[in-house]
Amino acid sequence: MKEHKIRKIGLFPLLCYTFFLSHFFFLFYGRNIILISQNDTILSCLVGMIFNLLLFSLLLKIRKKEITIPSKMKKGIALFLSILLLFLLIIILKDAVYFVKMHYLPEGHFFSLFLLFLILTLIISNRNISSVTSLAFLLFFLFVPLFLSSFIGSFPLFNLSYLKPLITTNFKTILEGALLFSFYTMTPLLLLLFVPYHTIVQKEKQNKYLYFALILSNLCTLLGYFMILFGTSFTYGATYEFPFMILVRKVSGFLNFNRFYYLFSPYLLFDCIIFLGGIVTTLKSQLLLLFPKRKR
Repeated sequence: MKEHKIRKIGLFPLLCYTFFLSHFFFLFYGRNIILISQNDTILSCLVGMIFNLLLFSLLLKIRKKEITIPSKMKKGIALFLSILLLFLLIIILKDAVYFVKMHYLPEGHFFSLFLLFLILTLIISNRNISSVTSLAFLLFFLFVPLFLSSFIGSFPLFNLSYLKPLITTNFKTILEGALLFSFYTMTPLLLLLFVPYHTIVQKEKQNKYLYFALILSNLCTLLGYFMILFGTSFTYGATYEFPFMILVRKVSGFLNFNRFYYLFSPYLLFDCIIFLGGIVTTLKSQLLLLFPKRKR
């Protein structure tokens, strides 16, 4: 498959892109793991992290190999991927708009917000994947201090009585939660297959950076679950569609940031923005295979 010309991508932008892709699920779908694993959610996450390392090593091996696809199959595969990516794009946009309406603009019109998010995504992915990774690099330096402020600010709210003995459910439940955790964190990382191996600066070092990004992302997710556990309890958190937002509101109130809540928490959407940018960029590359530009 011919790769479209893109600029060289630095190791740190690639690291940040990988971090956001792997961390994406936590805000929107993190509750699903709590519903399955309940008080053993932390254990499920730890087992899921082991699965992730195994699956990620396989993903990196596939990414490094140059797979030759027969010309007759190229358009069929591109069509399938385009439909799949378009479906995924609509689902993520819908969930993002629903989240924004619920927490930031309850009186906003759904279609207007959907269109706004779509335009924002198209702007982000205007050029190629290098522009998305560059944005990920910039957002990462905003994400880290804001996430740490949430983590440190949640300390006074921690209640150790919420901590329960390990394995209060059963092995099957823990395994199901671990598999779901792995599915959620690994699925967005499939977009890395569309970032050509040879376009990375110091390409021989990139796997180390990618492993580090995955581990860092998983640890941030694990910290997020710890914050939910000690700040609200999994039992109470699971009753809310976005459990982490309960904690964010509590921290904002405790730090007297209630009036600045809208400025304090939008960093949580950085994952979604980068994932959407990656989806659209990949979708455009597949559409170019289906409808190649005519040479003038």
